[in-house]
Amino acid sequence: TVLGRGPWVDTPMKRTTAVLIVLLVGAAGELHATTISSQFHLAVLAAVIYLDTETQPGPLRLSFYALLLIVCGLTGVQAVMLLPLFAWRWWLWGRRFDTVALIILTAGLAVQSAAVLIAPGEADRFDLGDDGAGSLTNAAENLLKGLIIHPVAGDLGPTTLTQPFGLAVAAVSTLGIVAAVVAQIVLLRHGPWRALILAAWFVAVVSFAASRRMAGGERYLEVSSVLIVIAIARLAFDVERHRAVRGIAASAVACALLVNAWLYLPRLSGVYDPSWPVWKEEVVRWRAGQITEPGIHPQWDGVTWTVELPETAR
Repeated sequence: TVLGRGPWVDTPMKRTTAVLIVLLVGAAGELHATTISSQFHLAVLAAVIYLDTETQPGPLRLSFYALLLIVCGLTGVQAVMLLPLFAWRWWLWGRRFDTVALIILTAGLAVQSAAVLIAPGEADRFDLGDDGAGSLTNAAENLLKGLIIHPVAGDLGPTTLTQPFGLAVAAVSTLGIVAAVVAQIVLLRHGPWRALILAAWFVAVVSFAASRRMAGGERYLEVSSVLIVIAIARLAFDVERHRAVRGIAASAVACALLVNAWLYLPRLSGVYDPSWPVWKEEVVRWRAGQITEPGIHPQWDGVTWTVELPETAR
């Protein structure tokens, strides 16, 4: 986003807005600044590459983007879900870079699909349990919230509303959600950026459908939320649009940034505890023979993940 040169970040205001969207809207606490969750950040990077190649950058930059797309495609499934976005533009314009992107992301899709098929413990991924209808209804409800509410208000809920200024934030969220819905409708009806909105919805739908028992969760919505708010921001900066439409879009983006900035620390506090294992300290203890397996980030109460290291690493 910082190094982009496309029309979507060709002014300081556009660039600053884009950076804030990625940092704040995409700041799901569980994914924040962790290498193990880089697949989500790299999926956002794949979308940024798409946006930055709307015009034709120089050959050196295109080669660099192609290398980055290889990393994105091999790292996580959400990056390869953007394949239809590049395919649509290739169909319209037949650009060489889009051809290269299609080849890279198709190969990434094959690798990701093979990894899922051969991974142990994946057989029950789509088992909805005894109440299949209830699970599907719950998944659909969570998905709808993810497309309408999450881009603006993140995981705002009763707990976070008890924080200082909670009611004011709820009011701002409501205004932003309504404005974002209107902006998305405008984008879908008129505009060259509807593909970005549709891509965001596609990522969210497939991510939820492929999650274990279709339970979904905030981490599955980071990429789609960032893409939705970026598309709305582009509408806000479109000087050819009616002033009222631009104002609605700008209001949606401003509310999304304000609410997600307010949620930043509460999100992090829910996924970190000072008593949890610190990797560096765990490795020191392992090398000293005090433990057999270093502990890593726990995900549930009373459960700590461990990892087995080779003896050659001592």
